[in-house]
Amino acid sequence: MRRGLLLLLGFALALLLLAWPPLLRLAVERGLALSGFQGQVGEVRGHLLLGLRLEGVNLQGPGLALKAEEVRLGYDPLGLLRRELPLSVAVRGARIKPTWEALIPEKPGPPPAVRVIFRQLALEDTQVELPQGKRLFLPPLRLTLAGENPYAFVARLPGGSFQGEAHALARDLSAWEVRYRGEVAGLSFFYPGLKEGRLSGEVAGNGEQVAGQLGPLALRGTWSHLLLALSPTPLAVGSLRGEGRLISGRLEASLHYTSPYATFPLQVGQEKGAFRFRSPYGEGEYRGGALALRLRDLPIHALDEFRLSGQALYRDGELSGRLTLKGRYLEAGADLRRLGADIQGRLQTPLGLLPFAGAYDPEPGLTLKAQDLLLRYQGGLSLRGRARLGPLVLGADLLYDGGFQGWARVETPWLAGVLQGESGRLVLAGLKGYAQGEGEVYPELRIAGRFLPPLPEGLEVPPLAFRLDRKGLEVLGVGRLEFAGRYPFHLALPWRYRGVSGRFQAEGTLERGQLSLSSPYGRVEAQGGWRDLRVRGQGEVPYVGPVRMAGKLDLLGLAYQAQAHLEKLDLRLGLVGRGAGFRFQGQAPGLRLLGGYEEELSLLLQAEAFDLSPWGLPARASGTWGTRGGRLRLESPYGEVLFTGEELLSAQARLSGPFFQGEGQVSPEGLSLAVRGEYEKNGLGVRLKAEGEGPWRAFRLGLSGEARLPYVGALPLSGQVWTEGGGLRYRLQGPLSLEGKGPSYRGSLALPFAALGREGRIAGSFQGQGLQVAGKGEGNFAGLPFTFQGGYQGKPFLALRWEGGEAALTGEEVRFSLEEVAPLARALGLSLAGRAGGRLTLSGEGEAWARLRYGGEPLALDYRGGTLKLHLSERNLGLAWNPQEGRLWGFIG
Repeated sequence: MRRGLLLLLGFALALLLLAWPPLLRLAVERGLALSGFQGQVGEVRGHLLLGLRLEGVNLQGPGLALKAEEVRLGYDPLGLLRRELPLSVAVRGARIKPTWEALIPEKPGPPPAVRVIFRQLALEDTQVELPQGKRLFLPPLRLTLAGENPYAFVARLPGGSFQGEAHALARDLSAWEVRYRGEVAGLSFFYPGLKEGRLSGEVAGNGEQVAGQLGPLALRGTWSHLLLALSPTPLAVGSLRGEGRLISGRLEASLHYTSPYATFPLQVGQEKGAFRFRSPYGEGEYRGGALALRLRDLPIHALDEFRLSGQALYRDGELSGRLTLKGRYLEAGADLRRLGADIQGRLQTPLGLLPFAGAYDPEPGLTLKAQDLLLRYQGGLSLRGRARLGPLVLGADLLYDGGFQGWARVETPWLAGVLQGESGRLVLAGLKGYAQGEGEVYPELRIAGRFLPPLPEGLEVPPLAFRLDRKGLEVLGVGRLEFAGRYPFHLALPWRYRGVSGRFQAEGTLERGQLSLSSPYGRVEAQGGWRDLRVRGQGEVPYVGPVRMAGKLDLLGLAYQAQAHLEKLDLRLGLVGRGAGFRFQGQAPGLRLLGGYEEELSLLLQAEAFDLSPWGLPARASGTWGTRGGRLRLESPYGEVLFTGEELLSAQARLSGPFFQGEGQVSPEGLSLAVRGEYEKNGLGVRLKAEGEGPWRAFRLGLSGEARLPYVGALPLSGQVWTEGGGLRYRLQGPLSLEGKGPSYRGSLALPFAALGREGRIAGSFQGQGLQVAGKGEGNFAGLPFTFQGGYQGKPFLALRWEGGEAALTGEEVRFSLEEVAPLARALGLSLAGRAGGRLTLSGEGEAWARLRYGGEPLALDYRGGTLKLHLSERNLGLAWNPQEGRLWGFIG
């Protein structure tokens, strides 16, 4: 009995001893030491067999630091018989600081000897803080936990936060299901530049197996071999996609970056404590908090193509290295130092070269200076000073620090505008020149106005009213440019020039497009990238004939080249240029052209019997003419014109020919001319005087004189020549009237005449082109009506028809045929009847015959070999006459 009591008392004392605080503290300290932990526990209560309550916990161990106001542990030692340890844990006010490497060991350890089962895990005001991974590419993380399965959590990362709920699916915490929502920027550690948002995901696991979706990142596999897939993820600029895997904490990934400005693949690998980046355009390495990048001609597209090269190193909070950006028109370099850079470069534009230099530092901010124009940015943006780039002048005294103050002005020979700061608004106070408008620039872009391009005289286009806002630029009824995507635009502009209608059309994007210009004379098209437009065209131009052309155009660089063939003249032209500078050359049979523009215009024309007949001028040109004038002669069958001078557009003109003489002056301002002419042949004579002067578009020349026509006599002539609508017009008044434009004319005549002692009258009309003329009419000679047709087509021609006969003059030959001589004989007062015909030249060659009756006596007339014979057949007598020999004789027979 006593032994039993003693055993019971001993057992009771032992139980009490297991609750003795010093023993509890000793057990806790020994257990922590065996686990590799150091630190202190403020107060220990409980029972070693049932559970413990720890207060004021502050411990450090391998890969883990723990501070907690209170930790309660409940356990069932009998579970050890099943190699399990059932636990009930309640934590309050805890701060747990593990490392990623401790949570995800490089090599998984052996399975534990005792399986821990959580009957209860309650968390109150518990935070887990993870520093940035060293071996693993993982961000710093602060995790706040609360609740009792499921557990609410808030995870805070450098770029943003996530909140959600975690539900333990297994009692040993080996399987979890996690749901969350958060800010996309929270993933910026992995994907710098992610846009702001609130994208969601779900992660579930079972032991080593895990699967889920973290925003755009899908994962599946085991924690030791995790497969990753990144769907296209929008960044601040462009997007990133790819796939990878996490093997024992080491990351391997193949990514692809795409944006409107750059596209390239990127390989990411983790090895020996470092992350390595590789692409066709360079490589990089992140090791021990230092990031090193090397770039080689990374292509960047922004209107034009640029190449980015250089080296950059970020270490110990400072930058070093040098980066250069090169394009066809822009070169810039940045020397990196500390957290800033020294910047210098130059911008090559069609208007000239603009060098700039400056620096960036975190404290003073960004400073850039071009000429006397200074830009500063630090909290606020200021622009002050003045700069000139070719004809463009920019002046400003403008400040922005949440509101605008001051002004900025842009001036060119074609356009000038003033921006005015009005507190929170920046307004366009006035736009003048080739465009007029006004409106707000910031915070809303709303400008309305109209374009007023300097159209050549005679060119008409529809009104070009426009509206400009953040969505785009619209020219009402003509076209629109969208400020989105690749900046698509379309344009359809009808035009009219001096009665000729056409259309200019364009459509495309920021990178490429197509243009076309159409008219009744043909069509020119260009398509391709703005730096490499292919140009083709064909058509038919008045006075020039068929034209074909082809070429290339760099619209951004204002560079161009073209070839054209004028088939009618067999003239081939070639043109090469950039901006306002160009060179050209051309060649045709008898003609050579050279010239261009480099600061000043140069031109040289060399002609050697160059035929001008394709322009309707029966003349040939010989000589030279160019920028310094020259000597050029135009020769025709009717005379010549000699141009001499010492300037390109000013010349003295001397006119001479067998029938006229004159002189004049030609210049861009106008023309002065004085000509006197006289012609007389075969009874036809003309005396004419022409004098006048004036500008090209209002030149007027007065004509006066007289004409003498066979059988008609003297006719007064008067008229004028003037310019109108870009062409030459003229008019003659009198019995012979004429009106024309250029080489084309038409007229009429109403003239009396006399021949062989008889009188008559003719009336008719005519039209012509240069010296080619044709006319027709009718008349009456001594009571005999007749009709006529005549003119000049390389040689004169005239056809007469009357009752009983007809006659025709072609060149110098006359053919006639009279079926009955009587009507013509009556008009001449002769009593003849019979027939006649023949062919004679004006020099007397040819032959003719007539068989007549005079009264009752027959007569026979024959002309041959220059001798005229009259034969009286009934009397057997005749008379012969040879005017060239001067002989007259009779004959019998």
